[in-house]
Order: sequence, then structure tokens, then C-alpha cells
Amino acid sequence: MTGSSVKAGARERSEFSFVSMLASDLSAGRIDLPSFPDVALRVRKALQDDDVSADTITRIVGAEPVLAGRLLQLANAAAVNVCSKRVTDLRAAVARAGFDLVRGSAVAFAMSQLTRAEALKGIREPLHGLWQRSALMAAMAGVLARRLTKVNSDAAALAGILHGVVKLYILVKTVEDPTLFSDTDACARIEQLWHANVAKALLENWDMAEDVVAAVHPHEDLEYAHEGGLI
Repeated sequence: MTGSSVKAGARERSEFSFVSMLASDLSAGRIDLPSFPDVALRVRKALQDDDVSADTITRIVGAEPVLAGRLLQLANAAAVNVCSKRVTDLRAAVARAGFDLVRGSAVAFAMSQLTRAEALKGIREPLHGLWQRSALMAAMAGVLARRLTKVNSDAAALAGILHGVVKLYILVKTVEDPTLFSDTDACARIEQLWHANVAKALLENWDMAEDVVAAVHPHEDLEYAHEGGLI
């Protein structure tokens, strides 16, 4: 057996192992991304309680100035600030934006921070490129929603941010299995075969709004027919 055959066999075993693990995690609801900032995890955990108060969420978000500033921006955006009254305190911003936008903002913030995670420094460049593409998609989705539809432009932008979530998931996993993910063809196969299911599982695990999940889930299916919403 040649050296190339041995390497190919090792990659195939790694691919099978990864796909098996992925299927197991999907069925058990364990899909998540490592290295997420603590504030995003705390927001997500708090919002799993249907009775959580705006004060609790405000205290959690207030611990991260960048996220707090983003929520203040959102709360004063035209799509949310329908009464044209500016808010300057975080609790009022949380109350106005609503928990769905708070949840989405926390996830978007966490995704942006992955580019700085020490554990992921080996893939910092591709992570940064993916984040830039996601941010561009978010900007385009927000503008189109605002100008051409009645869809909430911030929700549309969030769907744009999250459209590449499976690429992000696979990229982060390269740190754990460099043997498999040195093979770009294997990565492409896994992404193509598993994108829809992994995206749906991830976003449902993060308790994203149904419209956002529905928009991201089939976004690469160019023949998908829909009846409105964010898609």
C-alpha cells in the first residue's frame, strides 16, 4: 500500500468518525460551538426560563460593554424605535428590543468574538474571513428587508449573520481533527450533506426565532418555495 493510500484511508476513517459523532450529537441535541464567550452562554441559559425578567437580562448583558452598546444601537434603530424616542439606559433598550433580538445579538456578538479566541488562534485567518462574509450578508439582508419588504430588518440581518453557521461549526472543529480537515474535499462533502440539518439543530439549540431558523435552514436550496416570512 502506498503512502498516499494510507493517508487517504486515514482521512476516510476520520470523516466517518466525524459524521458519526455529528449524527449522534444531532439526535441528542448536543450541537454547540466551543469557545463561545461566557456572556452569550449566560444570556442563552437565562432566556431558557420563560419567566426571566428584563432586570436579570440587563445585568447579564451589562457585564459586556460591546454587547450592551450593540443593544442600545438596536433599540434606537428605526425598525424598533417606532415612537422615535431615544433610550439611553440598557434596561429600557432590553425591554424595547425584546428577548428575541437580545438572544440574536448575543449570538452574533459571540460569533464575532470567536476570531479572537486563544484556542482557535490557528484558524484565526479563515475565521476572520468567514465573519467578514457573514457581516456583509447581514448588511445586505437588513437593507433589502428595510427597503423592499415589511420584514424586521434586524431579524433579517441576524439571519444573514447566521447563514454560514455550519461553515463556522466545521471550521472550529478543524482544531479538534486536523487530519480530516486538512482535506478540503472532505470538508466540502460534510458541509454539503449536513448543512441544513446542522444549521437547524444549532439555531434551535440557541432558541432562535422560528423565522430565523426557517430562513437559514434551506438557504442554499435555490428551488425552495416559501410563503413569506424571512425567507
